[in-house]
Amino acid sequence: MVQIDFFDKNIISTLVPVFSLKPDILYFLYDKEYDCEKDRNDFRDAILYRLPNTSIEYISANRHDIDNIREVLDDIIKKHTGEDICMEITGGAELMIAAATEFALTSSIILYYLDLTAEKIYQVYDRSKQIKIQHLTAGDYLAASGAKYRCASHYMPEEDEFDNIIKMCEEIFDHIPVWNTLNHFIANYASTSVTNDFKIDNLKTDKASLTEINHLLKRFVRYGFLKEVSAGRYMYVKSKYKQYMTNYGIWLEMYIYILAKRLYHEVYLGFVIDWRKNDGYDTSDNEIDVVVMHKSIPMLISCKMTKPASKDITEIGYLAKRFGGDDCISCLATTYSLENEKEIISSVYNRFKNMNVGLIQVASNHKEQSCYMFDRIFRNIPSKKHMV
Repeated sequence: MVQIDFFDKNIISTLVPVFSLKPDILYFLYDKEYDCEKDRNDFRDAILYRLPNTSIEYISANRHDIDNIREVLDDIIKKHTGEDICMEITGGAELMIAAATEFALTSSIILYYLDLTAEKIYQVYDRSKQIKIQHLTAGDYLAASGAKYRCASHYMPEEDEFDNIIKMCEEIFDHIPVWNTLNHFIANYASTSVTNDFKIDNLKTDKASLTEINHLLKRFVRYGFLKEVSAGRYMYVKSKYKQYMTNYGIWLEMYIYILAKRLYHEVYLGFVIDWRKNDGYDTSDNEIDVVVMHKSIPMLISCKMTKPASKDITEIGYLAKRFGGDDCISCLATTYSLENEKEIISSVYNRFKNMNVGLIQVASNHKEQSCYMFDRIFRNIPSKKHMV
């Protein structure tokens, strides 16, 4: 089958129809005044990774000149006389769509459009004829952006560890000041010792705080992260638990990751990106705490176990734009209760609103059912242009 499409830098409207229709030959009409060669090459690479046998050709057309568009379309159609030809109009400029419609009305060419909400590609003039779409992955977004996935920045938790990690996270979230003191001590201890254990009797604090710290340590033992080998001496049950316990903020990242993993098929923790896949080195702003893919929509989540700063909100908003443009959802999860900051709460929420960044306040709602929590964020999809 021959597919004629109108190149659009929007990743969903360009890639989803191609992956779903699976053409043998693909023509993209593009306007050289708007679409650069790098973008075209990146999209070509993304398509060929999934459809390696597809022939792809970009043909220039002036989006403001309908006669030029007609001429280009006529040349392609004549070249493939007698073959099955379709045109997909999602994301096309107005005059390109108008020209495509003219050809479809006077020939056997099939016109398609994408309805992302229904997860279907429909024939324009016969909606009963439809194709189930092929959803995008995080890798598709990276390929279309000229980037690639590099690695995970943390040791990944196994599924049989999920329950105990969630329970330990909720203990930590209920005792943030205690965890701050304990983590600071453990991290300093680990920096001066290569052993797989630590002694709590070296911790200098008041009696009341020590009681709370011992309570938290008992929870680490109960949930399988530590083993108390003698009075005041603890050993990490697994080497990766040492990384977990010396990293203050990883518990919120794992908490959000596990909640998402139980609901969605494609979820990443500590997602490290090489933004320029061919330059041989990484750039700044290259790690995202949690990435969730749901029905071709990416959600990027930044996790903060401290008071969110304006730069934190700006950073995740910027990363989301870079990752997936207007269709990418950004969110900041925090254990800090913003309600305590009544004098600045209005400005904080305005920052979230202006940057189109969602908010998850774990400290106040970690009992909220995760399906509702994520649905609340995913419903805030910035772009609606793929939906009817």
